[in-house]
Amino acid sequence: MKKKSIIKQTASWLVMVQKNSRTQSHYVELPTSLVNELGWTNDDALIWTPQEGGSFKVSKVERKK
Repeated sequence: MKKKSIIKQTASWLVMVQKNSRTQSHYVELPTSLVNELGWTNDDALIWTPQEGGSFKVSKVERKK
């Protein structure tokens, strides 16, 4: 019997940091395709974890039930 090989697929998105001219706060707009693929909503809390090379890993904060 042949063993099935498991291939880990990864994807990345490049987004620009923007600045609100009124409040001077910074933000990014996540692509709709990414948000839909992950099943995230506008109400989800996200955590930004710095990575080597200046990038960030964004993860959804799982709420306790």
